[in-house]
Amino acid sequence: MKNRALIITAIMSLIVSNVTAQFSMEWTGPQLIQEPVNSDIEFDFNLINETSSTLELRWRLIENDFPTDKWDDYVCDVVCYDSSMRARDLDINSDTIFPIILHIATDNDEGFGTSQLCFWERADSAGTIQCITARATTCWNFVDTMEISHNSMTYYVIEGSVYEKSGTTYTMVGASSTISYMDCDLLTIGEDILEFEYSEFAEFTDYEEYVYNGEDIYIIDGSYYVYDGSKYVLQGDAEEDKVDGVNVVILDGDTFELFNNELVPLGFETVIESTLKVYPNPSSDIVNISGLQHGTAHVDMIDAIGRLVLSEKTNGEVNVSSLPAGTYSLIIKDRTYISTVQVSIVR
Repeated sequence: MKNRALIITAIMSLIVSNVTAQFSMEWTGPQLIQEPVNSDIEFDFNLINETSSTLELRWRLIENDFPTDKWDDYVCDVVCYDSSMRARDLDINSDTIFPIILHIATDNDEGFGTSQLCFWERADSAGTIQCITARATTCWNFVDTMEISHNSMTYYVIEGSVYEKSGTTYTMVGASSTISYMDCDLLTIGEDILEFEYSEFAEFTDYEEYVYNGEDIYIIDGSYYVYDGSKYVLQGDAEEDKVDGVNVVILDGDTFELFNNELVPLGFETVIESTLKVYPNPSSDIVNISGLQHGTAHVDMIDAIGRLVLSEKTNGEVNVSSLPAGTYSLIIKDRTYISTVQVSIVR
């Protein structure tokens, strides 16, 4: 048995059919809205009369194409009308900005639907018509047991694992988890992140990927995650911003900038490195690092021709016994600083 909870995704677009109209329209809210089903979704925009005369307009809900008769659309101008009111005359005073709200109310039925609302001047309906179209689709909030289709395959998600079915036999193919995204759930199957849109599953791409402390992190809707080899694990809060013209990423209150494709502390080049000590140098087997501010750090070793030859987390001890003799750049990184030390390895 499949249990489903649906989320509505709504996109609103403006169609201008004739530039001779003496009124204009502008958005005052987002054109893409996601809310749980059984919500009353509001599409906000303004009618603008920039003339010195009163404009005599008429609006009409031209048509809708909903997947079920349980969906409704209605309009608010001076007051809100029920869905039986499909047209109304409206006078807009001179130099006036007049707010309008188009609503789409949905229930638990999935699908894709549209609603079109048009305005025109009553004296010249053909030459001044302007329309807006609200588009709605559904995605899922996932539950422990459900059947899904992806890449022409049918999968069964059962209590955090993904199975394929052959006859009466279920074979586990990986782990699954969910990620919250704009009141909607994303489904992960292994490394794949999926969203439900237009009645089918598709690859989710609205995320940012960075390297932080030697790990790939994924920023999705104000949070960041790491992939632990089987599933995505929530790490904390994340925000992308700008500081003094520099693009930054804020992770759990700490601010980072992008350097050599990695997130490093903002202004890291000013960090005083005198607290760090690397010894012995030269070394033949073990390099010790003292003065780590957080007890552990991530280290990379780069050889003389720029190749990454070692990358690991350390609590202050780095084994270099497998590396050939030569001079290396030892890059020490943690949440608050980055430091590079030249290390010689002897044999």
